[in-house]
Amino acid sequence: MVLGLEGSEVEDHGDHLVVVRSPSEPGSWWGNLVLLGDEPAARRRHDWDQVVTTCHPGEMRSGLGFVTDGSGVARFRSLDTGPDSRGQGLAATLVHHAATDGFEVLHATRLVIVADPADAAFSVYRSVGFATAEKTAEQQATLARAA
Repeated sequence: MVLGLEGSEVEDHGDHLVVVRSPSEPGSWWGNLVLLGDEPAARRRHDWDQVVTTCHPGEMRSGLGFVTDGSGVARFRSLDTGPDSRGQGLAATLVHHAATDGFEVLHATRLVIVADPADAAFSVYRSVGFATAEKTAEQQATLARAA
Protein backbone atom coordinates (compact mmCIF):
# COMPACT_ATOMS: atom_id res chain seq x y z
CA MET A 1 0.00 0.00 0.00
CA VAL A 2 1.33 3.43 -0.98
CA LEU A 3 0.65 4.97 2.44
CA GLY A 4 2.75 2.28 4.09
CA LEU A 5 5.65 3.10 1.78
CA GLU A 6 5.31 6.76 2.81
CA GLY A 7 5.73 5.91 6.51
CA SER A 8 2.13 5.46 7.59
CA GLU A 9 1.23 2.67 10.00
CA VAL A 10 -1.15 0.21 8.33
CA GLU A 11 -3.13 -2.25 10.44
CA ASP A 12 -4.89 -4.97 8.46
CA HIS A 13 -7.82 -6.37 10.42
CA GLY A 14 -8.82 -8.97 7.86
CA ASP A 15 -10.99 -8.64 4.79
CA HIS A 16 -13.29 -6.01 6.27
CA LEU A 17 -11.12 -3.30 7.81
CA VAL A 18 -7.77 -1.56 7.38
CA VAL A 19 -6.73 1.24 9.75
CA VAL A 20 -4.13 3.74 8.48
CA ARG A 21 -2.35 6.19 10.78
CA SER A 22 0.29 8.77 9.84
CA PRO A 23 2.09 9.72 13.08
CA SER A 24 4.08 12.45 11.35
CA GLU A 25 0.83 14.04 10.10
CA PRO A 26 -1.85 13.34 12.71
CA GLY A 27 -4.26 15.91 11.23
CA SER A 28 -4.02 14.66 7.63
CA TRP A 29 -7.35 13.50 6.25
CA TRP A 30 -5.78 11.30 3.54
CA GLY A 31 -3.16 9.76 5.81
CA ASN A 32 -5.42 8.83 8.74
CA LEU A 33 -8.36 6.77 7.67
CA VAL A 34 -10.30 3.55 7.93
CA LEU A 35 -10.77 1.49 4.76
CA LEU A 36 -13.78 -0.79 4.56
CA GLY A 37 -14.05 -3.80 2.28
CA ASP A 38 -17.64 -2.94 1.41
CA GLU A 39 -20.05 -0.13 2.12
CA PRO A 40 -21.60 -0.85 5.52
CA ALA A 41 -25.29 -1.62 5.74
CA ALA A 42 -27.34 1.34 6.96
CA ARG A 43 -27.90 -0.26 10.37
CA ARG A 44 -24.12 -0.67 10.84
CA ARG A 45 -23.02 2.83 9.78
CA HIS A 46 -23.09 4.04 13.38
CA ASP A 47 -20.80 1.14 14.35
CA TRP A 48 -18.29 2.18 11.66
CA ASP A 49 -18.51 5.81 12.74
CA GLN A 50 -17.47 4.63 16.20
CA VAL A 51 -14.51 2.70 14.72
CA VAL A 52 -13.30 5.81 12.87
CA THR A 53 -13.70 8.00 15.96
CA THR A 54 -11.84 5.49 18.12
CA CYS A 55 -8.97 5.05 15.66
CA HIS A 56 -8.68 8.76 14.82
CA PRO A 57 -9.88 10.98 17.68
CA GLY A 58 -8.55 14.16 16.06
CA GLU A 59 -10.51 16.51 13.87
CA MET A 60 -9.78 17.26 10.25
CA ARG A 61 -9.64 21.00 9.75
CA SER A 62 -8.98 21.07 6.00
CA GLY A 63 -8.46 18.47 3.30
CA LEU A 64 -7.63 18.19 -0.37
CA GLY A 65 -7.66 15.33 -2.84
CA PHE A 66 -4.94 15.31 -5.48
CA VAL A 67 -4.57 12.49 -8.02
CA THR A 68 -2.52 11.57 -11.06
CA ASP A 69 -2.39 8.62 -13.41
CA GLY A 70 1.27 9.22 -14.19
CA SER A 71 0.62 10.68 -17.65
CA GLY A 72 1.82 14.15 -16.68
CA VAL A 73 -1.61 15.41 -15.64
CA ALA A 74 -2.54 15.81 -11.97
CA ARG A 75 -6.02 16.81 -10.77
CA PHE A 76 -7.20 18.58 -7.65
CA ARG A 77 -10.30 17.08 -6.04
CA SER A 78 -12.47 17.74 -3.00
CA LEU A 79 -11.06 20.86 -1.37
CA ASP A 80 -12.83 21.22 1.97
CA THR A 81 -12.33 23.19 5.16
CA GLY A 82 -14.42 22.83 8.32
CA PRO A 83 -16.61 25.83 9.16
CA ASP A 84 -14.64 26.71 12.31
CA SER A 85 -11.32 26.62 10.42
CA ARG A 86 -12.17 28.82 7.45
CA GLY A 87 -10.38 32.09 6.79
CA GLN A 88 -7.05 30.87 8.20
CA GLY A 89 -5.35 30.04 4.90
CA LEU A 90 -5.45 26.27 5.44
CA ALA A 91 -7.01 25.40 2.08
CA ALA A 92 -4.75 27.79 0.17
CA THR A 93 -1.72 26.25 1.87
CA LEU A 94 -2.88 22.74 0.90
CA VAL A 95 -3.38 23.82 -2.72
CA HIS A 96 0.06 25.45 -2.80
CA HIS A 97 1.83 22.37 -1.39
CA ALA A 98 -0.10 19.97 -3.63
CA ALA A 99 0.79 22.02 -6.72
CA THR A 100 4.44 22.12 -5.73
CA ASP A 101 4.50 18.36 -5.10
CA GLY A 102 2.61 17.81 -8.34
CA PHE A 103 5.41 19.39 -10.32
CA GLU A 104 8.42 18.41 -8.22
CA VAL A 105 7.48 14.94 -6.93
CA LEU A 106 4.88 13.62 -9.38
CA HIS A 107 6.55 15.28 -12.38
CA ALA A 108 3.22 16.63 -13.61
CA THR A 109 3.34 19.00 -16.55
CA ARG A 110 -0.28 20.10 -16.21
CA LEU A 111 -2.54 20.64 -13.20
CA VAL A 112 -6.30 20.36 -13.65
CA ILE A 113 -9.00 21.83 -11.46
CA VAL A 114 -12.71 21.40 -12.07
CA ALA A 115 -14.53 23.82 -9.77
CA ASP A 116 -17.89 25.51 -9.68
CA PRO A 117 -17.42 29.30 -9.77
CA ALA A 118 -20.13 29.58 -7.11
CA ASP A 119 -18.21 27.30 -4.72
CA ALA A 120 -15.81 28.65 -2.09
CA ALA A 121 -13.03 26.38 -3.41
CA PHE A 122 -13.04 28.34 -6.68
CA SER A 123 -11.93 31.51 -4.91
CA VAL A 124 -9.24 29.58 -3.01
CA TYR A 125 -7.75 28.31 -6.28
CA ARG A 126 -7.79 31.85 -7.67
CA SER A 127 -6.15 33.24 -4.52
CA VAL A 128 -3.04 31.12 -5.09
CA GLY A 129 -2.73 32.10 -8.74
CA PHE A 130 -4.79 29.65 -10.77
CA ALA A 131 -6.78 31.05 -13.69
CA THR A 132 -9.56 29.67 -15.85
CA ALA A 133 -8.14 27.95 -18.94
CA GLU A 134 -11.42 26.59 -20.25
CA LYS A 135 -15.02 26.27 -19.15
CA THR A 136 -17.20 23.19 -19.08
CA ALA A 137 -20.90 22.56 -18.67
CA GLU A 138 -22.37 19.72 -16.70
CA GLN A 139 -25.84 18.23 -16.44
CA GLN A 140 -27.04 15.59 -14.04
CA ALA A 141 -30.27 13.66 -14.05
CA THR A 142 -31.68 10.97 -11.81
CA LEU A 143 -33.05 8.11 -13.82
CA ALA A 144 -36.12 6.27 -12.64
CA ARG A 145 -35.55 2.58 -11.99
CA ALA A 146 -37.74 0.07 -13.74
CA ALA A 147 -39.99 -1.75 -11.32
